[in-house]
Amino acid sequence: MTGGRIIVCEKTGRWGAVFRRALPAVRLCETRSWAACLRELQARRAALVALEVSAENVEASCQRLVQLSLSFVRVRSIVLTGLELEPLQWLFREAGAVGVAFSWEDVIELKPLIQRFLDRLPSSSMPFRQQVWSRLPWARYATSGAGKQFDTCTTRDDATPDDEIAVKRDSGEGQYFRE
Repeated sequence: MTGGRIIVCEKTGRWGAVFRRALPAVRLCETRSWAACLRELQARRAALVALEVSAENVEASCQRLVQLSLSFVRVRSIVLTGLELEPLQWLFREAGAVGVAFSWEDVIELKPLIQRFLDRLPSSSMPFRQQVWSRLPWARYATSGAGKQFDTCTTRDDATPDDEIAVKRDSGEGQYFRE
């Protein structure tokens, strides 16, 4: 995988500089065309696309936002534009943008949203099944040693809520025992 998990698609490089200042720890991938942005997206499982929109390309950009939402399930987008397009921000959101930035201050305000997205991205080094199991809140109970399969539960009769009782699944007799 090349570059970072944020793809900035713009003509000038202005917004890339803003992102580097606002998020210094995040690696960016900057593209200067929609075709280059799509090529970068093909190389990633998930990414955040920051798409520059001008008055000349509003319609095409809205179509691109819809295309991103439909074609790339794990891709989210942010629109980067000037204040002259502020009345259209809800159109961009309707087309699929999770945020709209009109200035560098808006990028700073979007920082928690961007960080939350990046924190939830799957690690490319782990297989998918491992990624899912590592995110479960009960991960320490999800697997047990040497191929044993147990359901973990608590009882209310003779145990405190902290005591655990494992129910053996493969036996139809309902044997209970403490681990």
